[in-house]
Amino acid sequence: MKTGLVVEGGGMRGIYASGVLDSFLKNGIRFDYAVGVSAGGANTASFLAGQFKRTYRFFHEYGNEKDFLGMHSYLKTGQYFGLNYMYDTVSSFTGKDPLDISALKRNPTYMEIAATDAVTAKAHYFTKDDMRPGNLDILKATCCIPVISKPIVIDEVPYFDGGVADPLPVQRAFDSGCDIAVVILSSRWPKEIKKKKKSLLYSHALKQYPKTLKQVYKSDQLRDLECRLAFEYSRMGKVLVIMPEDDSQMSTLTKDKKLLESFYWQGYNQAMSMMDLLKEKLQCESSR
Repeated sequence: MKTGLVVEGGGMRGIYASGVLDSFLKNGIRFDYAVGVSAGGANTASFLAGQFKRTYRFFHEYGNEKDFLGMHSYLKTGQYFGLNYMYDTVSSFTGKDPLDISALKRNPTYMEIAATDAVTAKAHYFTKDDMRPGNLDILKATCCIPVISKPIVIDEVPYFDGGVADPLPVQRAFDSGCDIAVVILSSRWPKEIKKKKKSLLYSHALKQYPKTLKQVYKSDQLRDLECRLAFEYSRMGKVLVIMPEDDSQMSTLTKDKKLLESFYWQGYNQAMSMMDLLKEKLQCESSR
């Protein structure tokens, strides 16, 4: 049986998945297929590279740097999340905390990273073959939030955050042949959905990409639908969902180190408490 991993984004909320995935590393949990979106893409890459606590450092240590997140980065680069800082200064092979591309590519897990084609507003799934030590543009693309970021151009195609087109690629995992999947959410579900009001700021920022603009207004509803699908698969015994028990103080832009530390350990400890069930589920399914 083919096992899958689906890791949601969520900006700084991604430190929760860092804790979950570090518990998987400690326990030797492996998957045949993995897909990550936005911050979930960064988490998935470090997990498959076997780099324990790397994305903990990414969020907790570097998240307070002025080039990582905030107006300083936006005014300097046009990116509110400092994607060049994250993936060039920090994560590249010459960076201060490099992603181990060689280890990632040696890992037999088939990895996909979801981004949104800015022109068509359709999801595009990059693979680790699209990643090179000196070029982590696919990680920049999956994390490139519309309006507060300029699109990342790869092979002449502009891309935005994968969460616009496919915030939780559960169906993608099953369409890719998975029989069972572990799904990591960065915030609780269900949650109240507030319809995004049409904004002149959005219209101006995305005037070149009208299909993406239209899709941005639908993204919260799409996330809700995909969460519903995940829990429907869960009732069928095909998905194990791991999500925060309490995310009330967290946000996409959280920089408070104590909150980030707490959210990391919430993910780590929660996954550890489920480890016997997780191992049993994966082993049972894989032995059929």
